[in-house]
Amino acid sequence: MEPFNITNLGPEAYKRYPSPLTFLDSISDLSHDEMAPYLRLHLFEGAPYFLRDKPLVYEMGREWLSCKLNVLPRDILVIGSSSIGFSMAPPPDFGRFYTEKSDIDLAIISNGLFERLVNVFLQWKSDYEDGIKIPKQAEVKYWNANKVNVVKNIERGFIDTYKIPNQYEQSSRVNDSLWQLGEKIQLTIGQVSKVRVSLRVYRDWQSFFRQFKINVDSSISKIDDNHRALLALNIHAN
Repeated sequence: MEPFNITNLGPEAYKRYPSPLTFLDSISDLSHDEMAPYLRLHLFEGAPYFLRDKPLVYEMGREWLSCKLNVLPRDILVIGSSSIGFSMAPPPDFGRFYTEKSDIDLAIISNGLFERLVNVFLQWKSDYEDGIKIPKQAEVKYWNANKVNVVKNIERGFIDTYKIPNQYEQSSRVNDSLWQLGEKIQLTIGQVSKVRVSLRVYRDWQSFFRQFKINVDSSISKIDDNHRALLALNIHAN
């Protein structure tokens, strides 16, 4: 029997909401086996950053949305800057701190909801190609892009709900529920600016972690010494 191999990180690395530079340095030091647990610790467990002082609002919101969409509360996650406190998008956005104007990005891991949305998308794609559904002029380029890109995303195990027009019962229910959730959170926490909620639905946890790891690796690979220096300056400024 052997113990777990754990990289010796400083205490700052284990804070629920680490600084961007601390997070970046920690990720760089971790082994492959430690990566998923570390990301889970900071991004998927406990109250997200934007509700750090109101954790019950988070759990109530998960419970409410789970009933609306027929999924489990535990399979609803907040990701991105609203979860950890800063953007994890590629530079120049990496490290940009969460503000009230930031979107709330959700992920739901549910094969049932994923398959329902895939069926709606395929119906829309067929209706569009057959001329049954006609886009407005401003929608044409988005519809043409979505009918190609969403197919690729489905093959990778996820689908973005905003890329399906609200012209079908299932897609309308999902997107209306997201709007209602934003309104309810705004009223509950007394926020002045609108709470905008987006959703990506995954086929399973494997698809979720694989895509999330791809996104994190892509962002980190684009961070150069100049951007690291900017992140260090932000630490001292705060």
